[in-house]
Amino acid sequence: MPALSDPQPQVQRHRAAIRRNDFSLPLKCVLRDTLLGPDDSLFDYGCGHGDDIRHLQGLGFNCDGWDPVHRPDVPRCPADAVNLGYVLNVIEDLQERAQTLRDAWQLCRKVLVVAARISVGDGGEFGAEYGDGVLTRLGTFQKIRELHAGLRKCGRQPVPAGRSRGG
Repeated sequence: MPALSDPQPQVQRHRAAIRRNDFSLPLKCVLRDTLLGPDDSLFDYGCGHGDDIRHLQGLGFNCDGWDPVHRPDVPRCPADAVNLGYVLNVIEDLQERAQTLRDAWQLCRKVLVVAARISVGDGGEFGAEYGDGVLTRLGTFQKIRELHAGLRKCGRQPVPAGRSRGG
């Protein structure tokens, strides 16, 4: 990994994709809130290793996913629900981040699920400010704040799904 003090460190986006034995939090919320019905399709935009896809297919859902590193040959196609989980926060280029959001929005027929890391842990994993975010010790970029404003530009009010329901 390049030193954090390098003028142009190479951001290692692919290192942000993690393996999961269960659904990611965004997909848990989608299922919990019944945003995806049995006849609905889902496209996972930036699916990483594809673990959410495999778990959904195991439950009989019609789904697929694309990732620029791990599944680059899968065509990006419209779906009832599009998951953009933990994608925008790892894109260090502001214009590319905005374009990615627009591209995912274009594929969405019913619901666009956007999830991002919104807090910084105190475990020392964040090394240095970089652009409008931070560069981690792994060489990945994390954009932590201000994603709500970008979502509002799509013309819809974001609804936080990760908060617990009920009283």
